[in-house]
Amino acid sequence: MSRLLFTYAQVAYPIIRKEFGHFQCVAESRITVEVLSRLGIRARAQEVTLTAGFPDKDIGIHLGTTAEKLRSLGVTVAPWQFDNKGTWGGHLVVVVDSLDGQAYIVDPSFDQVIEQLHAGVSFRLTPKIEIWPISQASTIKRGVEIPTRTECGQKFLAIYTAKQGMGHRKQRGWKDERIPAITERILSGMRQAA
Repeated sequence: MSRLLFTYAQVAYPIIRKEFGHFQCVAESRITVEVLSRLGIRARAQEVTLTAGFPDKDIGIHLGTTAEKLRSLGVTVAPWQFDNKGTWGGHLVVVVDSLDGQAYIVDPSFDQVIEQLHAGVSFRLTPKIEIWPISQASTIKRGVEIPTRTECGQKFLAIYTAKQGMGHRKQRGWKDERIPAITERILSGMRQAA
């Protein structure tokens, strides 16, 4: 993983959580884009659908899809699996097209997944900003299946698929007046960490 993205995640996480809590993917993605842009890294916000969870336990969450669609595919659904808090369906992440020859998905509000999965499992995942290396940025259009890994002794899977549109730019979180000051605090923290 890129050292710079790792440093960003370590410095930004406590600042973002203190300011926004767990369910502000729009504001948190905007801050991530701003910080990375200031560091000379081309990054963009991307609306996605997200399916993540523990396939062996048949527990997962689905941001940006409906219960009806999942049922039509034969997927078991439970009430906690859906994001009903926002005014638009889905999730917002940041795509870095290339950093040191590698593309990345940065999910600054991965806590949305963690908090919702906790409703269905007895173990606790560690909250964090998630950084996923991907083969190339354009693959998100077809859907990026993050390689299965082990979390708390369980197989974990995440699939991000790009959605069309720029609806996130109309959201209150994208225009939050705290963003410039938070961006500066994160950049200052990253300079101190270097």
